[in-house]
Amino acid sequence: MHALRKLSRDFANDREGTVAILFGLSCIVLLGLTGLAIDTSRYYNYTSRMQQALDAAALAGAKLLPDDTVNDADLQTMAIAHFTASMAKTGVTANSLQTPTVTIDRTKNSVEMIGGASLPTMFSNLIRDSSAVNVALKSKVVFDMKKVEISMVLDITGSMNSANKLTDLKSAAKDVIDELYNGSISEDGVRIALAPYSASVNAGALASAVTNVPATTVCSWDHHEWKCKDVAGVDQDTCVVERQGVHAATDAAPIGIDKLPNVTTDPKPSRYNCPSPTVLPLQGKSQQQEVKDTIDSYLASGATAGHIGTAWGWYLLSPEWASVLPAASAPKPYTDPNVKKSMIIMTDGEFNTSYLTGSSSDSVQADESYAQFDALCNAIKGKNIQVFTIGFALYDARALAELEQCASGPSNFFDAKTGPDLKASFKAIVEKLNTLRVAS
Repeated sequence: MHALRKLSRDFANDREGTVAILFGLSCIVLLGLTGLAIDTSRYYNYTSRMQQALDAAALAGAKLLPDDTVNDADLQTMAIAHFTASMAKTGVTANSLQTPTVTIDRTKNSVEMIGGASLPTMFSNLIRDSSAVNVALKSKVVFDMKKVEISMVLDITGSMNSANKLTDLKSAAKDVIDELYNGSISEDGVRIALAPYSASVNAGALASAVTNVPATTVCSWDHHEWKCKDVAGVDQDTCVVERQGVHAATDAAPIGIDKLPNVTTDPKPSRYNCPSPTVLPLQGKSQQQEVKDTIDSYLASGATAGHIGTAWGWYLLSPEWASVLPAASAPKPYTDPNVKKSMIIMTDGEFNTSYLTGSSSDSVQADESYAQFDALCNAIKGKNIQVFTIGFALYDARALAELEQCASGPSNFFDAKTGPDLKASFKAIVEKLNTLRVAS
């Protein structure tokens, strides 16, 4: 009996082989967990790709909602085809990729897509009884039916001739124009106006309506100077400067005593020049090439009166100016719930020119220009016009701060140091102006 008890104790105390057994069991668990991690990574990769494909397909379908020639069945077919093509490009496969369901609600201007798939697992079945995991995703896109009116306030001062900046501006601005117009399916879905400025703004064909310039005035570019004469041969000037008094920061119609001032004194102020590029009122999609050609024709000269350019960016969006603008370019009322108004202000230098007091002091002119700029920005935003500002190769701290303050929020201000930066800034603005949004 004593020998039996000793044998039992020895057996109970024997630990040889225990570590090997535990190690073997641990390896199985670790292998299963590693496999689970791999399968989880595959799952998130697949669902991410599938969600992107659903979003893209729903967006593509939503773009067709305003088109009366596309019925629901055609829209559904197109959206499904778009999804299938997008998934094929991912290179990720599933056992069973279900055809998405497409729900169209024209009363809410929405397209909803629900997709599903069965994704095979590679290792997870080692620790659980599952050879596949089901994927179910949804995308809903709401098409904002609002039309868009945009004015582009562009710096064409002399400094834009350096470092290829004018060329960079033309390229970036034309890209914006193409993207905006190409995203519109109707003539007035997107309308764009141009307000180039330097030391003044050239009202061009609008001069006789907004100033006291005779309607018979004829202008031409002569030896680096824009010159205008009436039929009697008397020199005239189609360029305008800033308003003063009660309408300094308003969009009051230029009628009667409220017509805009131009420089009639001779000699002209030292910084004054009348740039050759003229303002272009709102243009619809059919004028896409004309708008681009207009930008391509820009020549740069003169100092920087950014407050005058900003005022004109507002005038071209203002319904108060409808009576003096061509009928096709008349801005919609501020109260129109189906219209969004936006302004893009771009400059490469600090504002340094003003005609308010006639001062020749650099600091006084800068202060006057920025004071009126600030007042205009606040008034413009008060009309629910979204303002974007861009400093291009701009290093002056005050100028950058003024632009940021004018923008409708920090994300609407862009500090573009190079040509590629400028393109990226304009592209970001286009994305913000995009009328499509993913709702869920």
